[in-house]
Parts: sequence; structure tokens; C-alpha cells
Amino acid sequence: MKDGELLVSQAALSQLQRQKRELKALSDIARAVNRSLDVGSTLEVGIGETLRIVGGEAGCILLLEGKPPRWMIAAYRGVDQELLRRLEEAVRGDESWPAAQGAALDVLALQSLSDGIKEAMREAGFHSFTVLPLLSSMGVFGMVLAASREERLLGLQSIEVLMTIAEQLATAIENARLYQEVQRELAERARAEEALRKAHDELEIRVHERTAELTQANEALRAEIAEHKRAEEALQQSEERYRSLFEGVPVGLYRTMPEGQIVDANAALVRMLGYPDRESLQAVNVPDLYVDPEERKRELSLLEREGVVRNLEIELRRRDGTMIWARDSVRTVRDADGRVQHYEGVLEDITERRRAEKYLLRTERLAAMGRLAAALAHEINNPLQAISNSLELALDFPLEESERQEYLQTTRRELERLMALTDRVLNFARPPQVERKPIPVADVVRDALALASKQLDYSDIRASVDLPDVLPPVLASSSQLTPVCLNLIINAIEAMPNGGELSISAQLAGDQVEVTFTDSGPGIPPDVMARLFEPFYTTKENGTGLGLPTSYSIIQQHGGTITAGNAPGGGAVFTVALPIALSDKPHLAERSQ
Repeated sequence: MKDGELLVSQAALSQLQRQKRELKALSDIARAVNRSLDVGSTLEVGIGETLRIVGGEAGCILLLEGKPPRWMIAAYRGVDQELLRRLEEAVRGDESWPAAQGAALDVLALQSLSDGIKEAMREAGFHSFTVLPLLSSMGVFGMVLAASREERLLGLQSIEVLMTIAEQLATAIENARLYQEVQRELAERARAEEALRKAHDELEIRVHERTAELTQANEALRAEIAEHKRAEEALQQSEERYRSLFEGVPVGLYRTMPEGQIVDANAALVRMLGYPDRESLQAVNVPDLYVDPEERKRELSLLEREGVVRNLEIELRRRDGTMIWARDSVRTVRDADGRVQHYEGVLEDITERRRAEKYLLRTERLAAMGRLAAALAHEINNPLQAISNSLELALDFPLEESERQEYLQTTRRELERLMALTDRVLNFARPPQVERKPIPVADVVRDALALASKQLDYSDIRASVDLPDVLPPVLASSSQLTPVCLNLIINAIEAMPNGGELSISAQLAGDQVEVTFTDSGPGIPPDVMARLFEPFYTTKENGTGLGLPTSYSIIQQHGGTITAGNAPGGGAVFTVALPIALSDKPHLAERSQ
């Protein structure tokens, strides 16, 4: 045999062996596709047979997975962990890498690979690459990548075999995916049917239970309806009783909003304020009913701070313009968040009582003047005696001019003393001034002490005073407060016939100034304490029983309080509390009736 013939025979043998391998690969692929619907095993056979045909040492299959689709390495062979990591990084990081297009040619495959993939494979020592596109009716959905360390050139027949393998792999992958999808749907359907069966069984049980519950509920509902009907009847009766009480009570009842709107008012309040009906009164804004708008502001301030106001005496204007005095007790109603919803109050007409109190006040002033008469006789007699003696010496005896001037100066001093005393008595006796204004409480106490100074001296009573000048002024009428302080001082003098001590102190207590009168007498017995401020009640032989009730009324009119008690060490304690002045604007305390 010639050498040329031997070479041809060897080439033919080599070609036959290659064809045999390719046919075996096709056969193995076909068997794998027909034998199994598992995608993983099919991909393993596909990558192995592809590497055997192209003579490659490493390879992988990439599929487009997910929505939106992204390249994922689904199977690989001959790739170590480091190269796999770099390939995965290149696949994840290259958003512009499209699926291979066209035939499975090395040149086209290299052109379709990204720079990251080529760099990773070349750094691992691979120089020849083969890429097979995996196609479906929807387009490219994957590729098979085979790499060789040596340059290899595939023949046309090998390329056709590889394309056939790619077609079979694509078909197998699509069938497996479809099978898996069908299996998932069947499993979902089975689970849904099982859930439906369980739900049906549970529904049957719940229907029976619900039927029993509904039967019980119907019985309970009938009982509840009967109870509700009884409750409605009771509520209606209660409402009728409430409305009857609301409309029949002889004092005014009302409910107002913070802005001044009258929400509800009973018939007594409508009559008290002189309106023809409730609707006419509700058309009026509350601040317009006050004679003094500042009284409304002070009342709202107390409500905001305390939440309730008791027995506040205010002057209101009726519809016809006449004035009445009323005693107001009101509370604040708030919601769960603490916001003011409305005010509820009781209003009582005390106009006649105020007139009677004015009369009692005049009577008490006369009685107090009577009690002062004896002391005033001594007070006036002493200066008159000094004046008489000085004038007699100056006029009837021969004296040096200096001595005469000295007696005349004595006469002048005693006359001035008499005039000052006369002014104090006149200020006490004249009708009370109508104007309230901010005044220092210490000045009022000192004026009262000056009026009672002689009685204190005659009764051997030592008076100690603690009246700080830094105390804020109170809104009051000095002509009304002075008799109150004088009455408390005289009562203390009369309680200590054998002498003693009287302590008067003042201090700030919140928004009030408290003045305390403490004596060292026997104190107040419990039975007397209970009736202490009752008109015409007295323990004195010649007493009128009007002093303390009148003082109580005056202090109450000023928005304050007067209380009595016994000191721990003995003696009586009277405390007068007056609200501090909110402004320097004068306020009218009383008007002539």
C-alpha cells in the first residue's frame, strides 16, 4: 500500500470514529430526553455530550430565568469553584449580554460573549469557545458554552450535530419545564381540592353550630328586645321625671357652651330673666346678660382653674334692662380628652336677699357705732380737756410769749387729733362706696386698728401685726372691708375682758390674700360654731346677731370666704380670704336698688 493511500485511510478512519462519537452523542441525548423529564439530569447529559463532540475540557449551560429574565448558570462541568464564582459575577454584572444569535460558529460565539466572560475563561487557560443557542418558539432562552484549552476547528457536520443536540436539549428543557408546570398545577389543584373538601366539611360543621347559635341568638334577641323595650319605657319615664324636675324647680337651670351659646334653660330661668320663651333666651349670648363683662371673665377663669364655681354672686341684666342679683353655681363638663364640652349651672335670684342684707348692713353699722360711742366719748373728752386747759392758761394768765405759743400749739395738735378722729368716724358711718378697685389689704386692716385703738388700750389687749407690703392688692371696696375688719377686732376685744393678745397677719395663698385674726380668748364652743354666721344669733347680752352674718355677706360678695375656728393653743381664729385683683380697672360692687 502506498503512503498516500495509508494517509487517506487513516483520515477516513478518524472521520468515521468522529461520526461514531457524534451519533452516540445524539443517541445518548435522545435516550436521556425520552427517559427522563427531569431538567437537571437532561442538562448534565447535554453538557457532557457537547464537550465530548467539541473535545472541550469545561463548559456550562446558561438559561434565562425569572421575570424580568436574567442569565443563570443551570449546569456546568470541568469548572472549579473559583472559575464558577467569576463566571457568575460576570453573568450577573453584564446587563447588555444578549443571547447568541445565528449559527453555532466559534467566531459568532466569541462575538456574543461579554468581555467579563471571555476574561474569566481566558484567565483560567481556555482559548477556544463554542456557543450553542437554545431556541424555542418565543426566541432564545439559553445557551450551551464549551471551552477548550487548545484551538479547535469544527467541521460542518460536527456543527450540524451540535445544532441537533441544541435543538433536542431545547425541546427537552421546554418539555421538562412544561411537565413541571403541569405537575405544579396538578399539585395545586390537588391541594385546592383537599382544601375545598376540608372547607366543605368545616362548613357543614359550622352550619350545624351556627344553626344552634342562631337559635340561641334568636332566643337571646327576643329577650333583649323585651329588655330593650322595658329600658326604653324606663328611660322615657326617667326623661319625663327629669324634664318635670328641670321645668318645675323654682331656680334657674341652664347648660351653655364655652362660646356663650345657651343650649338649654328651664322655665324658671326664662322667667327670672324676663324672656317670653326659651327660644328667645337661647338667641341671647351669655356675656350680654352680665352687667359687668369682667365678672364673666373672672368666672370663666375660675372654671378653667377649679372646674367648679359655687355660690358666686353676680349682677345680671333682664330683657327689660332692669338689674337683678343672682347666685351662680356652675361646673365644667369635659370630654375624655379633657376638652371643655359645656357648662352646667344653677342660678338663683337673690335680689330681695341683697336688699335685706343692705338693710342689715346699715343696722349693723349703727350698732357698731353704738359700741364705739363709749370709746369715742373718752377719745373726744381727752383732747377737749387739753384744749380747754391750754386756752384758759393762754387767755387768762400772764405768760411769756413762748409759753403762750406752746399752749396754742398744744391746742392745734389736739384739734387736729379731733378732726382726724371725726374723719374716721364719718368714713365708717357714711353709706358704702359703690366702686371696687385694687386696694392693699394692709391699709384696710390698719384703718380698722386705728378706729379700735382706744378700746384695745382700755381692754389691756396687745395687738401684733404682720402685714407684708409686697402682697398684691385685692379688688374690693375699702368702705365695706373696713367694717368687716373692725367687727372682727371688736369681737376679739369682747372675747378677752381681762386683756390678752390679738395677732393679725396676712399672706398670699394661691390667687387669694388671706388675713387671719387670732385672739387669746376662750375660743368658740362647738354649739356656737354651728350657728356663728346665722342672722340674729348672738351670745352677747346686748348683741344684735348681725355683725358676723353681715361680714360674711360682704366677703362673699367680694368673691371671697370667711371662716372661723379655734387655735391649737386656745383662742378663736377668723380667716378672711379675698381674690387678688386681676386688673387695675375699677368695678362696681353695688348699685342703688
